[in-house]
Amino acid sequence: MSIPYLQIPVDLLVPGGYTEFDSSLAGTLSDQPSILLVGRKTSTGTTPELTIERIQSDTQAATAWGNGSPLYQMCKTVLAHNYGAEIYACAVITEGETDPVDLELMIEALGDERYDYIALAEGTDLDNLRLLRTELDRRWHAMHAVESHAFLIPTGTFVQNAALSLALNSSHFTLLPVRGQTEPVYQWLATLVAIVANHYGNDPATPPTDVELPGLLAPSQPWTKREQNDMLHAGQSTFRHVSDKVYLSYLVTTYQLNAQGENDSAARDFEVPEILKNFRRLKHYYVMRTYSGYKIARDASGYGADQNILDPSEMKGYLYDLYLTVFMREKGWMQDPKKYLDTMIVELADNNDDRINVWDQPTLIGQFRIFANKTSYITR
Repeated sequence: MSIPYLQIPVDLLVPGGYTEFDSSLAGTLSDQPSILLVGRKTSTGTTPELTIERIQSDTQAATAWGNGSPLYQMCKTVLAHNYGAEIYACAVITEGETDPVDLELMIEALGDERYDYIALAEGTDLDNLRLLRTELDRRWHAMHAVESHAFLIPTGTFVQNAALSLALNSSHFTLLPVRGQTEPVYQWLATLVAIVANHYGNDPATPPTDVELPGLLAPSQPWTKREQNDMLHAGQSTFRHVSDKVYLSYLVTTYQLNAQGENDSAARDFEVPEILKNFRRLKHYYVMRTYSGYKIARDASGYGADQNILDPSEMKGYLYDLYLTVFMREKGWMQDPKKYLDTMIVELADNNDDRINVWDQPTLIGQFRIFANKTSYITR
C-alpha cells in the first residue's frame, strides 16, 4: 500500500526531510450543551428585548436584564448550578408590561444556532407554544439538525396540565408540573434546566432518578403516587421530595399519540430524543472525519490497496464497528449489535453515484426505574 501524501509531491527530487501532519485520527467531538433562558427583564436592563445574549456572570446578567428581574434571577440560578453549558438569555417582555407575549420574533432571533435546552418562563400560552413546536420540529429536521428541547413548569390542575400536554403532543417539550411551591416558577424552571444540562450532557441515556434540584424547597402540595402515575401517562414529568429537598423522579416528553391517534410510547421517555440527538451528531462526525476525500464505487474489491475508495460493504462494516465499539462499549447508548448488523441496508443511490444510502435500526438502551419482585414464601 502506498502512503497517501497530500502535501509532499510523489515526484519530489530535492534532498531533505519533509513531514506533513494529518489530523484525521486526532481528537473527538467536543459537544458542549447550550441553554437558552426566556423571561422578563426590567426597564433598567441594557440589552433590548428579543436579543439573545450569552451570559457568563451574575454582574453581566444584572446589567443586561436589570438587577432583580426574573430573567436575571434565572441566569443567576443557572450559573450557580450548571458548570459546563453555554448559557444564553433572551427577554421577551419588560416587567410590568401587560401586552401579551408573542414568541414569533424570538423564534426568528434563534436563527440556526443550536440551543439544546430552552427554559420558557414567558409565552407559555397554547398559541405561542404551537409556534414554538413548529420551530422545534424544524430544528430536528434532518436538513437542519440544530436540535432544541423546551421546558415548562405548569402550575394548573392535573386536568389543565394534561390538556396542555396532549395539545402539544411533541417529543420536543417537557412539562414538570408543581403546586404549592415556595419559590417563583421561573426559579424552578431555571434550576431544572441547569440540572438537566449537567446530567444529560454527561450521559444522555442515564435516567435522572434521585438527582437533586438544589435550592428548591418541597412544595406544600406534593403529588401523590397515584397522581404521579396518571401524570406520567399524560405526558407530565414528576419529582419527589425527602424532608425539604426536591429530587427528580421521571422526565418524559409530551408525546402521547401517533399519527393514527393511538397511544404510543415511542418517544415518551426524555432519554429517547437525547440519545437520538447525540447518536446522529456523533455518527456524522465519525463518518465524515474518516471518509472525507474518498472516492466511491459500488464494489471496491477490484482496486489497488492504496486507493482510498469506499463502497457499501466497507461502510456497513464501519458502521457496525462504530455501533459496537463507540455507541455500545464506550457510550452505553445502544444494545443488540447482531440485530443492528442483520437489519442494516447500505447501498449506492440509483440516481447519484456520489451518495451512499444507509437504513439502520439501532436498539436504544433502557433505563432502570422499577424493581418489581414477587416473593412466594413457604411456611412449615
